[in-house]
Amino acid sequence: MNLLPNISSLLLSGVFLFVAATDMQAQTVNRQDDGQISSPTLSGGGQSNLGTGCTDTFLTTHYLAGNGSGGNMFDITPNLDMTIECLDLHISALGSNVDVNLWYKVGTCNGFESNSAAWTLIGNASGIGAGAGLPTNVSFADNGVIFESGVLYGIFVDVPTGSVSYTNGGPTIFSNADLTLETYFGKSGWASTFSFREWNGTLYYNPAAPSAEIDMLQAGAYATFVMTSMGAGTGGHFALSIAGLGTTPTIFGDLGLASPVFIIPPFPLTPDISGTISLTITLPVNSIGRTVYVQGVELDGPSARMTEPVSGVVQ
Repeated sequence: MNLLPNISSLLLSGVFLFVAATDMQAQTVNRQDDGQISSPTLSGGGQSNLGTGCTDTFLTTHYLAGNGSGGNMFDITPNLDMTIECLDLHISALGSNVDVNLWYKVGTCNGFESNSAAWTLIGNASGIGAGAGLPTNVSFADNGVIFESGVLYGIFVDVPTGSVSYTNGGPTIFSNADLTLETYFGKSGWASTFSFREWNGTLYYNPAAPSAEIDMLQAGAYATFVMTSMGAGTGGHFALSIAGLGTTPTIFGDLGLASPVFIIPPFPLTPDISGTISLTITLPVNSIGRTVYVQGVELDGPSARMTEPVSGVVQ
């Protein structure tokens, strides 16, 4: 492997000439809501975690209870592509069985409280109530639904059996660097809506795996490589090979490319707000017909994640 402190090795290879890198820089809660219009309202920003955890990345509202029924609707806006892996709910009835349906829609939940046709089911899960003030975990791992950075989504946590505790008040915003959550409604199925109610719970998420793509491969012109779905605070390189697929050990871990492998640029690129970096190089005229193999390398402190390799033929 060649880890390039500069670009000279690429020049000597006769295949790639680097031009530019672009930074895209214990109570039992009755299922019947009490119908109160308001009561304790919190300012946003709660991020503490009480509990059970299925990922290291999460956003918590609170567990103040005070009311309850059959679920909640709220909005989320991710700042990076992500998947929802599990939820902690506030199930005050200790030892009670709860079934949970998790729904989502593109755009706000507000105005779509009773319109089931506007919603898509992520999955079903079940849990055992942990009791008042404690998190009850339900898993939706590996559901395959990616929530895209910068897009507003409505979420419906539907609890058709058992009862979930929530708090009167809102809409209230809770956020961290990755995610903004705005509370809206208490629910009892599709038919009943209670305004406004603050969801009690924790949403656990995973940043979506980064992916690489080749935008262009033109002999005598340019090649552009793109990596998307990168996490906030990360950096990235591209690994290039013309030797095919294989296994090449590197300081970042094993790449899926055959040696020799070139890592460019010499310093990591910073993703833009959408989690994207781009790199442009020129291709000499005599590179036509060659197959180029590319893999993205996302760096997050001492750890690294690799994209799946992609390839293209120089035209």
